[in-house]
Amino acid sequence: MFRTRNTGRSLLLVTTVAATAFPALAQSDSLVLDEIIVTAQRRETSLQTTPVAVTALTADALAEQNVSSAEDLAAVVPSLIMMPVTASRSTLQVGLRGGTEQSGGLVTSESAVALYVDDVYRGRLAGSNMELADIQRVEVLRGPQGTLYGRNSFSGAIKIVTRTPGEDEWAEVQGGIGSQDMVYGSASWGGDLIDDALGASLSVLYRDQDGYVYNQALDKDVFGQENLALRGKLHFYGREGLKATLSVTHTKDRNDGPANLIPVSFAGTYPTLAANAVSTKDAIPRAGSRFVSLSTTDPDGYTDQTAVSLDVSAEWGDVTVRSISAFVGTQDGFVFDLSGGIRNPDGTYRPNGLVRDGRGRTDQYSQEIQFQGDGLDGKLNWITGLYYFREESHQVLKDQLVLGQFFTMSVLPQTIDTTTDSYAAFVQGTYQVDDRLSVTGGLRYTKDKKKLDGTIQNYLPFAAGPAIALVPVQREPKFSSWSPKVGADYKITDDVFAYATVSRGFKAGGFNGLAVANPVVFGTVYDPQTVWAYEGDRKSVV
Repeated sequence: MFRTRNTGRSLLLVTTVAATAFPALAQSDSLVLDEIIVTAQRRETSLQTTPVAVTALTADALAEQNVSSAEDLAAVVPSLIMMPVTASRSTLQVGLRGGTEQSGGLVTSESAVALYVDDVYRGRLAGSNMELADIQRVEVLRGPQGTLYGRNSFSGAIKIVTRTPGEDEWAEVQGGIGSQDMVYGSASWGGDLIDDALGASLSVLYRDQDGYVYNQALDKDVFGQENLALRGKLHFYGREGLKATLSVTHTKDRNDGPANLIPVSFAGTYPTLAANAVSTKDAIPRAGSRFVSLSTTDPDGYTDQTAVSLDVSAEWGDVTVRSISAFVGTQDGFVFDLSGGIRNPDGTYRPNGLVRDGRGRTDQYSQEIQFQGDGLDGKLNWITGLYYFREESHQVLKDQLVLGQFFTMSVLPQTIDTTTDSYAAFVQGTYQVDDRLSVTGGLRYTKDKKKLDGTIQNYLPFAAGPAIALVPVQREPKFSSWSPKVGADYKITDDVFAYATVSRGFKAGGFNGLAVANPVVFGTVYDPQTVWAYEGDRKSVV
């Protein structure tokens, strides 16, 4: 179950009721596990002997570290950035090892850090600020993961694994109240529908909170948020060698504002090009408080997301065959004043820059087929597979420019229609030379076909030019990349493990949706990015 999270400061008092009769709810004396199992290499391995830089957080660890949303992961994972973007508090700017994407609210933007939920790649950052409730484990993989995870795992990947029902049964209820008239409640149940054959789970979460910023121009509090999240799972495991999990998730977010946009001025003289850049310590809130907005623009935002996935695995002789089919549909919109507003000398208010209204929809479909097994008397562990991803997006952007007290201009609506078809084939194998030394080699080929069919205003009327009109922009670029990986690992002792790898990451090229009334910029296709990473590390049991 997921929900987007209010980024304002708040106090939350929660009461939890759990059914203690079920074995799944038994508490251990310590949150430290003897062995943590991860799937960073698309199969189950011990965290201690996985030759990847992984931060793995179990459900107990998430609770102990007070990690309740995707945004909170940045506080406990080295080098990870998780920040709400300007356009929407439900959309994150995700950064890891130098790769990031700052305009995740646009359908042309793709994250450099791949986001996976139950092994399903999420192509959009809209709705990425998920509530981490009813979660089994979170894995953050640092560095390029191009061989096994493919496109847009340029600098890392985040894997969220939700709790799957089975033999163990649980029932949990939480509720609470907090500041800004916040109310919160969640409930989760899971267990067998058919003994030792079919498990099911249901979960629901609701949260409502008033805004924490006062809009002086509108005379009301803004940046409030209301969330509803639902998830159901069916897990069939009643036949030896065959498992199937069907998951359906729906989330709804309603809010009256994007990230905190507060108008500021700067102390002292604004620096020249030769001077040092302005820092946040120089910023002075125009209204005298960093919790007061001056904009006449009524902020608004929403994100609705539905995800359906079917994960089936079967034994075919000595080979395990796995199919992951998924659909993710996202609708989102936002209205914000980028300047935070300004108060005129006569006491009236107005925007002072760009006011943007965006409405969009994205549907993505994906299919992955995996084959994995062992060979050479168990010394070789291998995995290979095929992957297909299709994404269809539509977005309309309406911009208004307010420059000075008497100049306001509405820009003709910009439309962005994009389609992406991505194909990939991959293989990776690990050969155990002896009891301590293993070597790994892998390769992935990715081919992306993209299409842009949009319209944009031809220019801004600040100088003489042709009549203002909408200009069609059409592009159909193709990108391809090889993503190899080689490495070796060695068990120095039973408690000390070392590895070294060389790997290549790939981020697809695309289009610049940030262009305003500029067909040239809008129609310029940027090239794909690639990176080579050389890494060595040692893991030890403390």
